[in-house]
Amino acid sequence: MPILVKRTSGIIEPVPYFKFPSGEVHIRDFDVSNITQVIFNWRGDHTDLAVLSSLITLPSCMSNLTSDLLVPYLPASRADRIVGNESLGKAAYVDLISAAWDGISGNYYSSIDTWDIHSTRGTDADITNIPRMQQYLSTYKFPDNSVLLAPDEGALSRVAAISAATGLPYLGATKNRDYATGRLLSNSVPLVLGEFDNIFVIDDICDGGGTFLLLAESIRKQNISSNLHLFVTHGIFSKGKSDLESRYSTVFALNDWITDTVHY
Repeated sequence: MPILVKRTSGIIEPVPYFKFPSGEVHIRDFDVSNITQVIFNWRGDHTDLAVLSSLITLPSCMSNLTSDLLVPYLPASRADRIVGNESLGKAAYVDLISAAWDGISGNYYSSIDTWDIHSTRGTDADITNIPRMQQYLSTYKFPDNSVLLAPDEGALSRVAAISAATGLPYLGATKNRDYATGRLLSNSVPLVLGEFDNIFVIDDICDGGGTFLLLAESIRKQNISSNLHLFVTHGIFSKGKSDLESRYSTVFALNDWITDTVHY
């Protein structure tokens, strides 16, 4: 049940619902008092949009619910550009979530928060980005002689901000992808990586893991034997973790879809 609520006690619990035989979602007699946050923990099920909409239509929500909505992983966050005649997927989900949160009830609450948004394209003023990985790593105990590595140009500004927060140096790799097929063609890594004992690859999303597998292969081809660590905000891991774990000493996600663990 990825629609959750956080109580003033700190307890996080799912919002219970049932479906009619015809498939419609319904919520009955759910206590919305003492809620400090509603969490939309997306795991790929569109039923959850209906659950969110149903929650906000409970009569008691009208007077009691004044919290923010947290959407750690914004659905379709990578569908943030238009090439030819294609939909802007991120904007579609932003519209649906915004409508579920405030349009249906007629009340306008605080912002919708998300973690490490892929880009601001396709979003609106309702969406507030939280640099969650930067927050987490600012107190992380890194081993000696570590460096942060952005796997591509898109991650560079995020990794630079984490570098400023942690005081660690950072470097950037590059990659070349065929946009039409999604196939990774090549990448390159800076040779200076070999001067560090620990390389922390940091990004917002790991889906199938191809970017990070190719990156690890490229690093090893340069005879760099440093320990590799992979830290991502959202670990979808659609092809599992085993291949990644065979190449990285650490595979960590703040929002791990495999174990359904979220570091709030």
